[in-house]
Amino acid sequence: MNRINTVKILFTCLAVLLGTENIFAQNPENEKIELPLSSPDRPAYVNVTWQVDGDVQVIGYDGTTVEVQIVDQIERSGSVTRIDRDRNRAWQNQRQSKRGRSGLRKLNVSGSNLKVYERNNRVTISNGHGGGESNVVIRVPRNTSLSISSYQDVNMYVEGITGEIEAKNTNGDLIELMNVSGTVHANCLNGDITAVMDAVDSDNPMSFRALNGDIDVTFPADMKATFTLESRQGEVFTDFDNLDIQTEWEKEESRSGYHYSKKSKGVLNGGGTEITFYTMNGDIIIRKK
Repeated sequence: MNRINTVKILFTCLAVLLGTENIFAQNPENEKIELPLSSPDRPAYVNVTWQVDGDVQVIGYDGTTVEVQIVDQIERSGSVTRIDRDRNRAWQNQRQSKRGRSGLRKLNVSGSNLKVYERNNRVTISNGHGGGESNVVIRVPRNTSLSISSYQDVNMYVEGITGEIEAKNTNGDLIELMNVSGTVHANCLNGDITAVMDAVDSDNPMSFRALNGDIDVTFPADMKATFTLESRQGEVFTDFDNLDIQTEWEKEESRSGYHYSKKSKGVLNGGGTEITFYTMNGDIIIRKK
């Protein structure tokens, strides 16, 4: 019989009606949930669905359990140690002042569910809609494949894992992948994508797509790759001296006829892993490590 570990933490707006003295006791901030894997010697698969505003950080570490912790503020490695949530959000200030919110003090009121469970090394982490902003830090074994998605105002930070990474961010400012290895499929509708890859799985294609944002990816200098590059309203930059670019027209058939688009093909170090870059309103930057 398969072992199922389930942890469910319920936040409720009822706490507001009962007074504020019990809110901190009911809030799991600073409480770390440790979830053991069914087979610690095998790779893990982690699926994260975050449906409230906030930030999600996934960190690979030398351990065998998955750790989940709700925090006030996410600390990041490198020169930037705090999340600037007002970055590129001038429209957000306009929205808040639209109905007389200017000058008011924001109260953090939780109203969502956090669910964490595991079965056969597949871990699911999710929360429900509604409630206030909520930030989470998730620590996973380094050899982990990850799927992370959100439709809310969420920034995503992934660091130090090896496996297949799929990240989908609809209304957040950023997908940031630092020192990851394997395969990446990143899609950020209204923000930027930044990635630094230590190693690439040459057997599987990758893709980086943004509608309103820049894509900035760093690859190993000796990587062999074949790029498809398309930036409708931006430009393409690189510091690879041996990246050869050719531009051609491609024809796509649809119900109403044919659509022609101009795409650039790039060959690096003789060609290899197929990697697609696409952005509508932003630049594409390809760097060597």
